[in-house]
Amino acid sequence: MELYLTMRRRADFPFNMDCTPEDMPIDVALRALDVAAASKAPQVLLRGNEPLLHPDLEMVLKGFRKRGIIPVIETSGLMPSLAKRLIREYHCRLIWRLYRPSLYSPEDMEEMKSNLKEFADGTVTVRLVVMVDDVSADYGFVREYLDNYEFEANLWRFSCLHDQADFAPVMGLISDLMREYVKKNLVPALSCGVMPCAMTDAQFGFMAKVGGKYARCIPHLGVLPDGRVCHCQPMRMLPGPHISTFKNESELHQYYIDVFISLQWQFSFCPECNGCPCLSAGLCTGVSMAKKAHGMLAKYEELKAKLAAEQGELSDEDRMKLLWEMSEVCMILGLYPDAIECLEEIRRQAPENGKCHFYLGVCYWETGSMAEGEDEFRKCARLSDNPLPALNELFNRFVKNGNTIRARLLQGEIEKEELKLREAQRKS
Repeated sequence: MELYLTMRRRADFPFNMDCTPEDMPIDVALRALDVAAASKAPQVLLRGNEPLLHPDLEMVLKGFRKRGIIPVIETSGLMPSLAKRLIREYHCRLIWRLYRPSLYSPEDMEEMKSNLKEFADGTVTVRLVVMVDDVSADYGFVREYLDNYEFEANLWRFSCLHDQADFAPVMGLISDLMREYVKKNLVPALSCGVMPCAMTDAQFGFMAKVGGKYARCIPHLGVLPDGRVCHCQPMRMLPGPHISTFKNESELHQYYIDVFISLQWQFSFCPECNGCPCLSAGLCTGVSMAKKAHGMLAKYEELKAKLAAEQGELSDEDRMKLLWEMSEVCMILGLYPDAIECLEEIRRQAPENGKCHFYLGVCYWETGSMAEGEDEFRKCARLSDNPLPALNELFNRFVKNGNTIRARLLQGEIEKEELKLREAQRKS
């Protein structure tokens, strides 16, 4: 789990973000730690522009200690003296963000190097993260840090919104560094911004040989300062429920699996992924979920504008197609209230459409209107030649929601419908 603790910053570095409120309230931070503790998470990552600038940092770290969770702090290396004391006192682990030298002022560079030497040469565990904001820049300066400081690991972080073809120069340098530092057991790892297709066969083979790693775009969990959950920083624009909605991290994971499973295979934004051998071999998840989400949001805005501008000029058939397309995009993005608005209009025009009732059942249920959702699933079952898909979906939702008695009663209905279908098939 990642907590975006504060939007405060010491310098205007790339990958900074803006969210409100500026600082995560202490009650939100502690609630997130409760969720992590219930999941027996051994550590939690504190992120944000510079989490060490949070005004209640010590209270947050006390929350870690009380729950037996190890604090991992991602830092730019620019920090107040109080933060340095707290890092040692609470046995924090550090992820050190290293930017291109031109992005530091001379004073900031001197402070960053001084702090890095103090921690990397001491008893604090430090992992180096090279922030690749410009894939055409020269990152050879990293050798100075790998030669002069002790690091537990070295990660290269790329934006997952970049085109993979642009990574070739940086991948060449990283491949050289792997050969130079493999004897020091410091093999560079790559963030989820890089897919295997960004590497040559030789680079990918050598990385596999020496134990190099790259991350895949899979659901993981972040908590924004206002308490809403998000998949990751590039996908913070998508809607997410409040952390207090969940009892443990497993429920959060399931939420993202449910919401984004349809996003995972949206290849319309990168058709070449369909024939990529890395994808077919299960080595990557194709275009990043963030890139797909941005593409789907652009599609959402396009369809929204079309619906707003439509003044009865479209035929009933064309307007119905537009409403269906908008409904499906909204459901993929988890924008269920917008999907309901479109589906309710479809229902008024086509009240006998079972598919519309099924989707409305899903959307009502996801927005907490479970009675209305059940009613729509049952309407779908009555209107369909095969009622089992709608009834089974309702059964699964009863089970997931803990309504075991309702689920058992519904199971009896399902068994009767199965008998009817088998009898009908036998007669036919």
